[in-house]
Amino acid sequence: MTTVSIETSKGHSTLNLKFDDHFRVLSAQSLTDGSQEEVLDWLCQWLPGKVLAEAQDKAGEVLLTTHPQWGLKEAQLVDELLKEALYRTHPKVEVSGVIICSCHKVTKEVLLNAISESTTREQLTSQTKAGSGCGKCIAVLEQMIVDKKPKAKRWNGKANSQWVTELQDSLNHFSQRRADLPKLLIVSFKDGAVKVSVEGTITADQEWDLVNELTQFWAEGFPAGLAVFLDFSLSQSAKN
Repeated sequence: MTTVSIETSKGHSTLNLKFDDHFRVLSAQSLTDGSQEEVLDWLCQWLPGKVLAEAQDKAGEVLLTTHPQWGLKEAQLVDELLKEALYRTHPKVEVSGVIICSCHKVTKEVLLNAISESTTREQLTSQTKAGSGCGKCIAVLEQMIVDKKPKAKRWNGKANSQWVTELQDSLNHFSQRRADLPKLLIVSFKDGAVKVSVEGTITADQEWDLVNELTQFWAEGFPAGLAVFLDFSLSQSAKN
């Protein structure tokens, strides 16, 4: 049995809910008297047989369409109660509006809107109060911040920046064998295409040969073929 209690502008509301192993509501009982009693009696009659997550998503809409005498406040009441029940029984459920911080009733939606690429957990707590109570939600807050940050672009399992480092190391070994070439540096790497800066002048024939040599050189030791491009933006290529 799960007991759900919330404070609203109209007073205190409490539900007792019983679930099966799949979180389908077996029974619901209201312990609330007063102006909210009729609404919660309806909710207790409507809930049995429904999966809690699905009920939370639909309850407010059903209430408004089937009982036109009630309004937004009544719909919000049943929505808040079911969100709280959902949080207590499904602490990791991915539902918009689910309460993440039970101490201050801060929802997932509010937290996501507050998180930017540079947000720290301390800043998020200061802004929303989430995590400033019992502290049980702090790990969830930290993971939400990580998930909101942009993911590094990857090629064959590694970030592009990691490939740049590996390519430059291999290019250094290549250059040691080719003392006749000017200095070579990796400019960029994206989706298997590598741009190499040539800090000096080479002939058109040397340019063609260099592209072919690097393509063959990198064909070994890398998970897929690389497209090699030379960049002469820092030097003047002498074409013959």
